[in-house]
Amino acid sequence: MALVTGTGCMLGAVIATYMAEDCSYESLVKACSFFKECGARAKTDKGNGTYMVNLLDNLGGQHEA
Repeated sequence: MALVTGTGCMLGAVIATYMAEDCSYESLVKACSFFKECGARAKTDKGNGTYMVNLLDNLGGQHEA
């Protein structure tokens, strides 16, 4: 994810969403774990642009089974 612009900001948004419901260390860990899992599912050999689209789809729950 370090090679794709905007993923750090996306992680911040995911963390804020989790922390809005429960401001705890556990929520922070859950947010980071969720983001990491979405990033792993988004992997592709097609390039960074496709990776970003796949990541957004995974974050929104619109990934292929």
